Amino acid sequence: MDWTRLSFGLKPLIHLLSWLCVWAFWLFATFDFHPNLRLALITTTSLILAYAGAYYLIRLVLVPKFYQKGQMTKYVCLLLLWMTSFTGLALLMIRLSYIEALGPDPDPWGAAKHFVLDLFGMTVHLLAAMLFQTGANPPTGKP
Repeated sequence: MDWTRLSFGLKPLIHLLSWLCVWAFWLFATFDFHPNLRLALITTTSLILAYAGAYYLIRLVLVPKFYQKGQMTKYVCLLLLWMTSFTGLALLMIRLSYIEALGPDPDPWGAAKHFVLDLFGMTVHLLAAMLFQTGANPPTGKP
């Protein structure tokens, strides 16, 4: 891993502020869909941490180790593995919090539905973050 990409200049602050803005947007936009503020905070924070964690793992590890070296099969497999793992961990935190607060989900397909929705959210947020990053740092000619 190239730790020099995590310099302590202005970039990390911009990244942090960007993710905080995304977090605040989703907290505000979805607050009414949760029974209380605590569950809204847990849900939003879990998902945004998962999206951000996956983004940095992909950007700092998977892209340099596999994508830039043309190892596309490994890149895609690990990308899917990490996306589903981070989504699953976020959903686990959310589901446990909801079960503790409200009891079991009456919908037998609730966890599966939310996993698909959250994985879609993961995909959209990663694409947006990659586009944002690419716009800030245009490609250098490598794949």
